Amino acid sequence: MVEIWQDEAAVAAHNASEHFTGFVGVAKQFLTSPLAIKAFSGQPINK
Repeated sequence: MVEIWQDEAAVAAHNASEHFTGFVGVAKQFLTSPLAIKAFSGQPINK
């Protein structure tokens, strides 16, 4: 899954949300490997 966020405050709000914390609590039973979260920053490429 790839997500794009407006800024770090938006990520923090999402990570604190009830639906996300609930998902993290049960994700292990649905995943084939441990949940790995990686954050990258970048700039759009205009071609």
